[in-house]
Amino acid sequence: MKKFDTVLREYVGRLNLDNLKYLAVRLEERIGADLAEALDAMSSCQDLDRWLSSAKSYDEFYDMVDVIQGCIKRELEKRLPELQQVG
Repeated sequence: MKKFDTVLREYVGRLNLDNLKYLAVRLEERIGADLAEALDAMSSCQDLDRWLSSAKSYDEFYDMVDVIQGCIKRELEKRLPELQQVG
């Protein structure tokens, strides 16, 4: 089985720009149903879904979501260099 960081990078790398932006906004804002919608969108990746379901506590779960958010942010910055200047 692949290491999780490899699975995550491959998943994020396969996302088209619109889906990447969608997840980035949902995971950044986390208002209302944002997190639920983002998790629903990501559930198509079984390895990612399995990893998130292995969380032993809500703190661990949110730490995992933060890891995913960081990976998505880095991928967006790589694809859209003008975002690096903004923040």
